[in-house]
Amino acid sequence: MRGQQPIFVTLVSSGTGHKPNTATPRGVYRIRNKLAYGPMRNRAEDAEDSPYHVEAVPWVQYFYRRFALHGAYWHDGFGHRKSHGCVNLSPRDARYVFERTGPQLPPGWMTAYEHGDRPGSVVRVRKGLEPSPDRRTEVEPAGEDEVLVARAEPPGV
Repeated sequence: MRGQQPIFVTLVSSGTGHKPNTATPRGVYRIRNKLAYGPMRNRAEDAEDSPYHVEAVPWVQYFYRRFALHGAYWHDGFGHRKSHGCVNLSPRDARYVFERTGPQLPPGWMTAYEHGDRPGSVVRVRKGLEPSPDRRTEVEPAGEDEVLVARAEPPGV
């Protein structure tokens, strides 16, 4: 979104919430660091139930603790809850969002972090129209771009 105007809409897969620490946390955040690609693995206490380790996850944007927006080339279940807590996008959509959010990667760099004069873009994770708690530590400048992740629930859930 740019202000109140949506500029891009796509299907995502959020966390299932079926096991501890697999729900995507609702709230308003900032993208704190971005990686063109990087490894992802589940935490040690989760490894027995559903171990995973992926070396080259594309277009990673961490917004809260271990939670990130990122490309997922290993499934095509977008529009359904499927992840271990991150927000999965198709690789093409993840790249589109990655290129339009801050902090920007300088040419040739693989990673970037937000800092005082270059805060990360805002990420809002919500369910329907429910309000999201504001978990940013800084006040959002007026007119800043925002990534909105709204999770749709199937009828009867």
